[in-house]
Amino acid sequence: MKKLCLSLIVAILVSWVSLCQAAGLVVVSHTQISIEMWKITYSWTSDSVASTIPAKASPSISGIIFLVESTPGAAVAPTDNYTITITKEMTDSNTLDIMGATMTANQSSSAAASYQPTGCGSSYCLVNGPITLNVSGNSVVSATGTVTVYYLRTP
Repeated sequence: MKKLCLSLIVAILVSWVSLCQAAGLVVVSHTQISIEMWKITYSWTSDSVASTIPAKASPSISGIIFLVESTPGAAVAPTDNYTITITKEMTDSNTLDIMGATMTANQSSSAAASYQPTGCGSSYCLVNGPITLNVSGNSVVSATGTVTVYYLRTP
């Protein structure tokens, strides 16, 4: 009986500790705007303890990315000059920041901004597969923001 009670107490404590551990969250939505234009929206919230945001991949897409918008949260803004990268897998298993570092260490904690993806050698980027949002450099717990990626779908 003592072993059963001790096992039950340990199981409850382990469950309680895992519930109390915080984790950042990224929600991805994929929306059709017109016949060929789509957008992927990443809505993120930083961890309530460590202030981190997990990397999050989109659904697989086939298209030409031409615009990315970044909007910091209004209620709980992130750290000024935080960094956003949006990466795609390359054929050699490496990743490429499709933004070409244009969103590195320069994100405002109060103003929205728009960018063209310059990491593919021009003002657009051809993608065939998922893209991954990475947010770093934030030190505000429970900060929020959105990143919206606009693309033209290709067959």
